[in-house]
Amino acid sequence: MASTNSRLISECEIYLDLRGALRGKTTETALRNLISRLRFETVLRYVYVPILDIQTPSVERGAMIIENDKDKDGRSRKECELIFRLLWDRGVRKIIKVVVEEQEDCHHTDEMIAGLSLHKLDIEEWDWKIKDLCSETIRRAAPNAKTLFLYSSGNNAVLRSWSRDGGLNKFAKVPSIHIV
Repeated sequence: MASTNSRLISECEIYLDLRGALRGKTTETALRNLISRLRFETVLRYVYVPILDIQTPSVERGAMIIENDKDKDGRSRKECELIFRLLWDRGVRKIIKVVVEEQEDCHHTDEMIAGLSLHKLDIEEWDWKIKDLCSETIRRAAPNAKTLFLYSSGNNAVLRSWSRDGGLNKFAKVPSIHIV
């Protein structure tokens, strides 16, 4: 009986690391299929989202084009919306650490991150590698965070907003903030 229980336990994933899972160009369907094939624990140790090249079908020509999941202006990514929604649908309710790689010229916008409903996932450690991310965006996305990794371009206005009343001090439970 013990071997059956341990086999069932080992079949559930305790993390999602997409660094090696989707190499090069991929499709939203492949991403969806990968996540839907996995069984997850309700608590994940970490989720790692690298920079992905997502192919989107072109409606006009029926061909696949590389969009890197950009918005209409061609400057932002959107695949995290799909990834975190699928994790929620697969029963994940808490993530200890979230790491998302970003590029300066093509990244998730503050509005997109704040609107992802990440707060439902109860994230403890936030490491979204985007420069000058608004503290209010982080607070809305990860209100229970205990550790924050922030990336600064050195912009004084952003540094002031992080340090002002209503900035990072709103994270009452955060004993550890790292600024890179």
